[in-house]
Amino acid sequence: MKKLLVLLLICGFITACEEKKNDETNLAVSEQTETVDLQQTPEVLFFTKNMCPYCNHAAAYLSTHYSDLPVTFIDIETSDGWKRFLETVDTLQLDTQQLGTPLIVIGKQYILGWSPAEQEKLDIFLKPLLK
Repeated sequence: MKKLLVLLLICGFITACEEKKNDETNLAVSEQTETVDLQQTPEVLFFTKNMCPYCNHAAAYLSTHYSDLPVTFIDIETSDGWKRFLETVDTLQLDTQQLGTPLIVIGKQYILGWSPAEQEKLDIFLKPLLK
């Protein structure tokens, strides 16, 4: 009888510990969710050139999958676009020897070029911004 009582106490203690652990996990998830401010969506810049086929593919992907996100398209073949491109490259400290288009900038993160790997990166950066 004494062994049964000890066993029941141990089971009760383990259950209580698991419930506390679950509560702490839920609290941590809840706190993380509350700290995300969806109003602070970073600016998405898309640097492009007229005759760039990769830019066209990336732009089509953006408009199909992320049409709700505001994206600023900047043509680097204009003087204002080129100036903004150089300012952004300088801010991001990119290697000027390996620049090209498309250059997609999301806050302080960027994607240079377009391929399936860059598409995956874009999804990683942009999916959390969807409402």
